[in-house]
Amino acid sequence: MGATVVMISVSVALIIIYYLSKLLSNRLIILTKQINQVAKGNFETSIVIDGNDEIGMLSKQLDVMVSNTRNLLAEVYESNKQKRLLERRQNEIKFKMMASQINPHFLFNCLESIRMEAHYKGGKGNSACDQITRKINAKQY
Repeated sequence: MGATVVMISVSVALIIIYYLSKLLSNRLIILTKQINQVAKGNFETSIVIDGNDEIGMLSKQLDVMVSNTRNLLAEVYESNKQKRLLERRQNEIKFKMMASQINPHFLFNCLESIRMEAHYKGGKGNSACDQITRKINAKQY
């Protein structure tokens, strides 16, 4: 009779130990899968493991960390977007500045070519082209 009670007590203890270890290992497996998702770059995963024990606290802290990381990534994305916009605007301004410098130079060269052609064909030295060229030269330098 005593051996039967011991066998039943050991069997019940083994069954309780099995279910407790199964419960803990399942929670750890779920936490491990969620950590692996975050490690792969999936910050949209939600980590929900109930409990006030160590596994539950790890789960909650990991969820907070994922949320903070998601917010930081959004800030970096927005900052880079603004930086690219600023660089594009600066490049547009540089282009406009260069274009404003090229246009008078191009006009000067065209008028100079016309003046020289007129000069070779026997045109006057006081032509309208000469006057315009002198005015452009005066403004350029």
